[in-house]
Amino acid sequence: MKKKAKQTPENLTRRESLLLENIRAGKTISDAAREAGFSKKWPGQAGSQAFKNIQKKMPTILDDLGLTYEAIIKEIKDSKNI
Repeated sequence: MKKKAKQTPENLTRRESLLLENIRAGKTISDAAREAGFSKKWPGQAGSQAFKNIQKKMPTILDDLGLTYEAIIKEIKDSKNI
């Protein structure tokens, strides 16, 4: 059985890092998660959960970058005129 690497705020997984890069590039959470290698069946749910886990690890950094969950949802709604 593989041991999981201990996660610290400075130690995001590769998929988490890719998720953040995709979100910063303006992709939706679903698209960002799919391209980062998360579940293809439910990418929105997987991306949302991964983003929440990242927030737990790095709340200060995410806030400084403007990548709060609420800010991303607002950007999605604004881009789709919802």
